[in-house]
Amino acid sequence: MENRIKDAQKMARRLIGSYMGVKPNEEVFIVVDPATDMIMPKALAQAVIECGAEYTIGIMPDRADGEKATTCTEVVAAGVLLYVPATLTVLPALLLKS
Repeated sequence: MENRIKDAQKMARRLIGSYMGVKPNEEVFIVVDPATDMIMPKALAQAVIECGAEYTIGIMPDRADGEKATTCTEVVAAGVLLYVPATLTVLPALLLKS
């Protein structure tokens, strides 16, 4: 468990600080679904704080059968400028691409 937390923190700092370039006083909306392991969202939130910004974590409803897990509700989609699936299995692949 300890390694998963450290890995999540490292990825979150890289994603929030380097790739997204979050600046002080900005606001970041982290969206998860009820099945999300909260290690990564909490790590993202901590990285946001370290950048001097504020965060909000929102939990969207479960997706219907056959609907992609990446499908956001309309209200979430309206406020999202960048969607990053926040799972420990997807993030390493995203970070390696950059």
